[in-house]
Amino acid sequence: SSGINAEYGEECWLDGQEILEREQHIKKIEDDMVTVADMMKEISYMVHDQGTEIDNIEAHIAESHRTVDEGTSLLGKAERYQQTRRKRLCCLTITFIIILATVIITIIIVQKTK
Repeated sequence: SSGINAEYGEECWLDGQEILEREQHIKKIEDDMVTVADMMKEISYMVHDQGTEIDNIEAHIAESHRTVDEGTSLLGKAERYQQTRRKRLCCLTITFIIILATVIITIIIVQKTK
């Protein structure tokens, strides 16, 4: 009877040990699941932040396109203005040369008639 009790006690102790080991494994799995959940949450935040960054980049690209278009338009206006300015300067120079030539010819004619 005492042998049976000893065997039964030992078997209960082994079952208790087994239960403790299972509980430890379950606790480890639970801790790992919490860690994985935290990692997933962190990844979700990172993906969200990257989405925000991508939105910012897209906004900057759109703004750059607008700025380039405005710059191209301003360059066209500047080129037209510069061409107009050259034409005016050329006309003024020709006019000045004609006036100067007229004055010189007039002075020469007046000098010859004296």
